[in-house]
Amino acid sequence: MMNIKKLISASMVAVALSGCQREAVKPNVLFILVDDMQADAIAALGNRDTYTPNIDRLINEGMAFTRTYTNGALCGALSMPSRAMLLTGRGVFEVQSDGMKIPVSQITLPEHLKNNGYRTFATGK
Repeated sequence: MMNIKKLISASMVAVALSGCQREAVKPNVLFILVDDMQADAIAALGNRDTYTPNIDRLINEGMAFTRTYTNGALCGALSMPSRAMLLTGRGVFEVQSDGMKIPVSQITLPEHLKNNGYRTFATGK
């Protein structure tokens, strides 16, 4: 009889605790976009003549996209259309006004992150 009570008690505790799962930890996202910088300007990516310890640590503890290319623009400048393409996931022929205008109907990467529980911040251009 005592073993049955222990078994029932243990089962009740297990059922109660099964609903107490911790929320999955979301990874931090740090997205750094620079204009006119070659990949070999960073020590962690092969440059032995530079000292970039903080960027090196970010690369070594995270990830770096080393084989990415801009697919061009329909105007003289590449940076603005490139940023618009990265933020929206659209291609060069789908970006409006050379990237100066992003329609409200297009959800940007920061909006998507915010909608999924992230706090977002942007600075720069």
